[in-house]
Amino acid sequence: MNRLGSVLKHICMLLFSVLISIAICLVAFFILSYTNWSETSGKMNSATNVLSELESNGNGYSLSENGQKMLSEMNEFAFVLDENGKVIWAYDKPEDVKDKFTASEIAVFSKWFLGNYPVTVRVCGENDGDLLVVGSRRTDLGKYNLTYSVKGLYELRYIIPGLAGCVFVIIFLLSGLSERRERRERDRARACWIDGISHDIRTPLALVMGYAEEWQDDSSLSGEQAKQAHQMVIACNRVKSLISDLNLTMRLDYKMQPLKKDKFVLSAMLRETIAELVNSGEATDVEPDIPQECNRILVRADRRLMQRAVTNLIINAARYKSSGPVRVRMSEKNNRCFVYVENKMDRISEEELTNLNRNTKTRFSGDGTAMHGTGLQLVRQIAKAHGGKLVFTGDDTDGCHLIAALSFRK
Repeated sequence: MNRLGSVLKHICMLLFSVLISIAICLVAFFILSYTNWSETSGKMNSATNVLSELESNGNGYSLSENGQKMLSEMNEFAFVLDENGKVIWAYDKPEDVKDKFTASEIAVFSKWFLGNYPVTVRVCGENDGDLLVVGSRRTDLGKYNLTYSVKGLYELRYIIPGLAGCVFVIIFLLSGLSERRERRERDRARACWIDGISHDIRTPLALVMGYAEEWQDDSSLSGEQAKQAHQMVIACNRVKSLISDLNLTMRLDYKMQPLKKDKFVLSAMLRETIAELVNSGEATDVEPDIPQECNRILVRADRRLMQRAVTNLIINAARYKSSGPVRVRMSEKNNRCFVYVENKMDRISEEELTNLNRNTKTRFSGDGTAMHGTGLQLVRQIAKAHGGKLVFTGDDTDGCHLIAALSFRK
């Protein structure tokens, strides 16, 4: 795949280089043509100029000094043919140009070349019975006869831009295809890396967690040791949850996680989630603030994913609150459900709120750790998968409160 992407990229670069080369050549051609136009124009008009300096008398022809000077400066030669095709006068005629021509030979070189010499023919003499032939050296001029359709030439102004557009579209498509393949390769490598890391961590984590659970239930340990064992279990659960979040984030990113939507009572799921967190010790001070009328609210969503989102919000709020409990509320409006997780903090600025909602790093804790990471990113992905979003707001009416609002369609 990488090799194919590299080949496509080289093809695109080659096509682009060809177009640039053609453009440069055309510009150079027009510049050189403009630069040499005066000289070329002079050579093309030299036959007319020589004709004006050519004098005819009863004994033949003679060329004025000015005419001879013109031919010498242009590095040209001239001769006159009579009506029988015989050379009757010449100036600086090359030795390989013969002295008599047939009618068919005259017809050919008047239109093309005399041997390898580009020539121009003019009628001269009394009663216009003779021909003046003015020739240039072989390397001075090119001479071509071009026959074309005027209508076709006129239509080129539509065809050429179309062809150029097609070339650029092909380059764009090939470049996009190459980038897409490279991105797929990177995504696949990332997914494999996450799977490998997750697999490598699970085995030692299960071992540590098993011992920690045994120690926390061991009655022979002192209270402090049992407490430490309990903290180890909580830490292991956090690592286990982080691994799960990493895998789930990756699967949601690549749309590999199908949503298993079922109808369930949202308030019951919230109370169940709070109870599990309190019992496990991951969030010990959580207060549900759910009115009785909310018990009738049914939602159709992936219960496991929604529970994961609420769990991450509560754990995040409990970890970074300054004092007081974490409050969990819910409401319903316009066929949408809202879950609010609120915690009290020492301070929160508008910039920090903006960064939270932009999903950029914001520091709240004294040790410089970010208030969010994979956990909140996963909440955003779950909300998006359910047609909702995660929004952070601040409330200063009673201290400083940070409110995470999770909304989704019912």
